[in-house]
Amino acid sequence: MRLVGILCGALLLLAACGGESDQDTTVEVDASATTTTTSPAASGEVVPMSAAPCSLVTADEVSAATGLTVVESGEASPTSCVYEFGDEAGVAVLVNTDDAEGGFLAPSNVFDSYLALVDEGGAEMIPDVGAAAVYAQDLRGMAVDAGSGGFIALGVNGGYAEPAEPRDALVELATLAVSRL
Repeated sequence: MRLVGILCGALLLLAACGGESDQDTTVEVDASATTTTTSPAASGEVVPMSAAPCSLVTADEVSAATGLTVVESGEASPTSCVYEFGDEAGVAVLVNTDDAEGGFLAPSNVFDSYLALVDEGGAEMIPDVGAAAVYAQDLRGMAVDAGSGGFIALGVNGGYAEPAEPRDALVELATLAVSRL
């Protein structure tokens, strides 16, 4: 199925370069304050998500957030949902839930990888989405600590047609997804 091929490519986008993160990361908020974020994933507090990934956002919501029309959507695996915009667009949005099995591309590990990129300027903390959220601009991916040990990750894969600002689209979709957990 074509969704599986897109899933594989999207997962590669979600995986950031960077080592394991077993330590705190200091994130500059402004010139007068810093915040230390301890990764729940590194401390072993990850729990499986009970929500099906395709139940977290609808195709219409993905279309509205991206400005592109979803032509096909479905679960590529029990933890992944892909929203395709068609062959001419060559782009898809992926929503992943964590199964707490600790796989390399599990949203909790993606969260840790993105968190490690914050100090390097390769990612930014996103306020008011879940317990903590981080967006990696070059990877067009977002990982969210949804609270209570649950993690989700979203990403934009490929693209002949560029969706509306990927960051803004993913923040909007992550906010909706977290509200449904």
